[in-house]
Amino acid sequence: MTAVMLPAQQELMCVTLDQRLLFYKSIVLENGQCELKLVKRLIGYNEEISDLKFAGENLESLAVATNLEQVISLSEVPEVETL
Repeated sequence: MTAVMLPAQQELMCVTLDQRLLFYKSIVLENGQCELKLVKRLIGYNEEISDLKFAGENLESLAVATNLEQVISLSEVPEVETL
């Protein structure tokens, strides 16, 4: 698993070995401890993800390099589940 912080959304994005994108937010509990809460999950088979890079003027987009010919914007991919 690989993880990267998304500063603009204040989220942690994890890429799993089975190519799921999981987004977590840090929640402060009443006792002062922090907990990561899963807020978004994108599931899809992308063959092989070879690289991830932030893109855009304020690094607000994510470019994903795969071995597929198809180009997909993550902003256009429907969310499978929001918790």
